Amino acid sequence: MRKKIDVVNSAVFAQETYDELVYRHEHKEEFRPLRSGLTKLDQMIGGIGLDWYMVVSGQSGIGKTAMITTFLKAMGEQNVKFLFNGLEESLYEVGTRMFSMISHVQRPKMRDLDVGSDPGEWPSIVHAKDIISRYGGFWTYGLDTLEDLDAAVQEIDPDFLVIDYVQLMGSRTGRNRAEAISEVSGYLNSLTRRKERPRGILAAAQLNQGDNALWSKDLERDAGIFLKVKNKMDSYGVPILQYKDIEIAKSRYSAVGTFEVGFHGANSLFVDSDELKPIGIDSLKGTYYDPNDKGLPF
Repeated sequence: MRKKIDVVNSAVFAQETYDELVYRHEHKEEFRPLRSGLTKLDQMIGGIGLDWYMVVSGQSGIGKTAMITTFLKAMGEQNVKFLFNGLEESLYEVGTRMFSMISHVQRPKMRDLDVGSDPGEWPSIVHAKDIISRYGGFWTYGLDTLEDLDAAVQEIDPDFLVIDYVQLMGSRTGRNRAEAISEVSGYLNSLTRRKERPRGILAAAQLNQGDNALWSKDLERDAGIFLKVKNKMDSYGVPILQYKDIEIAKSRYSAVGTFEVGFHGANSLFVDSDELKPIGIDSLKGTYYDPNDKGLPF
């Protein structure tokens, strides 16, 4: 059976474009770009559009999930209704990332069940819990088929769908990895283009197989924004653990380029590089920098 082709004449095309333009002007708050939490990124791409497909990519352990949770924190602060689908880390692990970045209690202390060695830590965690509880987010784990994911999107009706990470989607389809990822990426791209209800997409992607991997090219082809998280190197080629480079490798909406960000690995938090400050909890010192934080993405 031939696929039905939706074709309109120029008069309909012009009228529909005009109607959408008027609607967006009358409902500006619905379409105003989101702040990402990183000033330089917002300056370069103009904020995150509510109908964009954006991919955060990088090698294993580089900080992709930390970048995703940094964006989730910014969405929560702006009362965005999002659906987070975790496929790598459990919701508890993602939750401790969110708690750590808000409370400043380092994740290794949560992992080692050592919270409370300073009396200021538990009150800070309770404060983080109260903040996250007010987010307009929904959280789930393990929706790895398009059928399950689409059902959740229809039920929750989010403004933004967040996936960590996209290569783990489609694992029950029986298709080879490249075909499954291509299908998933195409589906995510289609969500941003639905006439009745476009949605923003934010997805993490792992590039361990190399930048020339077939599925990597599919993701980059479909995405409107394709970011690469990279280690910041010193003059000797050694990573500078407190900083990362973010490359805007592709953008349909802005120029491409690279900028520097600060990274608190033990708190799973990216910040503007000129705002990289000491971070930690101490009842006497308040927030401080722990010299034992080596920037590792625990």
